[in-house]
Amino acid sequence: MAADPNNTTRKKALLILGWMVFPGLLAGAAAWVMSNWHIPTRIQANLTVTRVAFTPGGMDAVPILERAANFRSLTFERFSQVALSPKKVEVMGAASSMRANDRANLANSLQKSGEIILLGEMNHRPVITIESVNEKAESAGRLESIAAMPDTDVIFDANHGSSHTFTIKLEKSSASPTLLLINPFKLTAFNVSSKELDAAQLKINPIVLQIDLREDNPLVKVGSESGELIVTFTPVKNVVVNFLEDSGVPISQISFSKQNKSGKAESALVSVGEVTYMDFPDIKKSIDLAEHESFSLENLNNAKIKQLRYDSEKAGFVVRLEGEAGVILTGSGSFTKDHRLTLFDRLWHDSRLIVIFSIMAWVCSATVAAYKMYREEKNRA
Repeated sequence: MAADPNNTTRKKALLILGWMVFPGLLAGAAAWVMSNWHIPTRIQANLTVTRVAFTPGGMDAVPILERAANFRSLTFERFSQVALSPKKVEVMGAASSMRANDRANLANSLQKSGEIILLGEMNHRPVITIESVNEKAESAGRLESIAAMPDTDVIFDANHGSSHTFTIKLEKSSASPTLLLINPFKLTAFNVSSKELDAAQLKINPIVLQIDLREDNPLVKVGSESGELIVTFTPVKNVVVNFLEDSGVPISQISFSKQNKSGKAESALVSVGEVTYMDFPDIKKSIDLAEHESFSLENLNNAKIKQLRYDSEKAGFVVRLEGEAGVILTGSGSFTKDHRLTLFDRLWHDSRLIVIFSIMAWVCSATVAAYKMYREEKNRA
């Protein structure tokens, strides 16, 4: 029985329509998937915050200071010991019941010891403050060095109500800061002990000393073995304090949040910030962050802090971060927005991938055309 020519024509029309519609449907579905498929994205973030917490990566110790920094006063909490070599010691303040003769004897004992070692009483939160005897002095000394080991939690915090004071907190690591001081200086210590105090059977809290260091050893060395050290730093007025190395410090995680008075997390941004996409510097799709807008980065890869400095005029830390992030979010709770680029963005803005994709599309269309010609020639034969 002969085939119905109408059915044959209808089948050919449907086949042609299928060839026309199916690639469009396939391309549309692929575009939808790629537009919703977020990928890890390399960014550069420029922010000003009152608090930043990060964990250094790598294998080597990380210098916290880019270079030695002058200070007006410096306070250490949770230290294990403080060592210094005095030339002259004067007991400025002690228990009200302490007689003048006992003060003189204690000062003489400390001065003759050659090296004073104040041990922190870890059960009572030891605190020591170093400042100039002259209240009008611009500088009391210089913090020469302080370093953090890899995997230490490092927290910079400027939330103290004063625009000229901030803290550096090191957790899960030991640290050994070194100070170079201007003679004479004032040392106030809470919850400390020493062999001289023990020998005199004195329990003085706080003890306040005026000290001149020996010229051949003008350093004060602070030790921390408790796994935590808190440094409260009051810099010289109108001076920018730079931290970390110029080449950048690798990090495994970072946070730009702080706790409010009710204990809830909130943004530490104190001015507008900007996040750009490093692989596509000309892309207009940058992230403009408003003041106090929540911003979080997670799943970092090859990330570095390229700049970190304290600016007293802004009462905060200026941070520049570069690296790849697997999570880039603004907002909080159910109002978050994902700012990672999508696979479609990657294809659209990467000229190399566009060329490759165009070649693949040409090869596919040429293959289909060649196959059609082959079939037609075969049918004619």
